[in-house]
Amino acid sequence: MVVSLTQDFDVSEAWRVARQIEGAIGGRVVMLDFGACRQPDIFAVTLLVRAVEREGGTFRVRGLTRRDVRILAYLGVSLGDVVPHAWTDAATDDDPP
Repeated sequence: MVVSLTQDFDVSEAWRVARQIEGAIGGRVVMLDFGACRQPDIFAVTLLVRAVEREGGTFRVRGLTRRDVRILAYLGVSLGDVVPHAWTDAATDDDPP
């Protein structure tokens, strides 16, 4: 299942999406695609990830920066499924992982 998120991903949008996915995940892998977001709210990302986990799903993410990933790790959100080929030596904190 792919959940594509748009430009202004904030807490209210996270709650809206979480309500929409209730009962629809059932153990599936969910790709959370933040590629179209200007700057996703990290707390909102955390809320959505936790909603996927509560529904018994696993998740992958796309479109977050290295900085976003580091902050999420501090909040206890492991993003072990980040696409490894995107981590390059030349990447900066704002480059997508």
